[in-house]
Amino acid sequence: MTQKEYHIDGMNCSSCTVHVEHSVKDIPGIKNIQVNLLKNSLSFSYDENKNDIKDEEIVQKVSSAGYKAIAEHPSEKSDKKENTYQKEYQKEKKVRSRQLILSISFAIPLMYVAMSDMLKLPLFSMFKGDIGTFYFASLQMILALGVVNC
Repeated sequence: MTQKEYHIDGMNCSSCTVHVEHSVKDIPGIKNIQVNLLKNSLSFSYDENKNDIKDEEIVQKVSSAGYKAIAEHPSEKSDKKENTYQKEYQKEKKVRSRQLILSISFAIPLMYVAMSDMLKLPLFSMFKGDIGTFYFASLQMILALGVVNC
């Protein structure tokens, strides 16, 4: 029996582990499937004399479930693996930081516009009257979409 292991990106709950497990379960010859949420890993064993399971097949099956699989070869040094994961983590952290700053830049004006009438804050005169109510609601909707979509 040969053991293979993959790093899985995108898992964040136990339901995700079940999806990953079911995505590779139908491949003939795979036994002892283990998906670890904390380590973001998929491991399984198979008989290499009976079945030849290619990394591309596993990556394609996991991708069809909505996750990203990266083959981990035993010849790779663990430092190199850790360094790759660290780079991915730093890249993700940078993207999330940008999203947070952009969301805050929409949230502050939204709070000002939404709370201006209650707190007696100065507001543009175009938001007064019947047509102003439409502009007022439209501006809040646009700002709220900016907060949500960032």
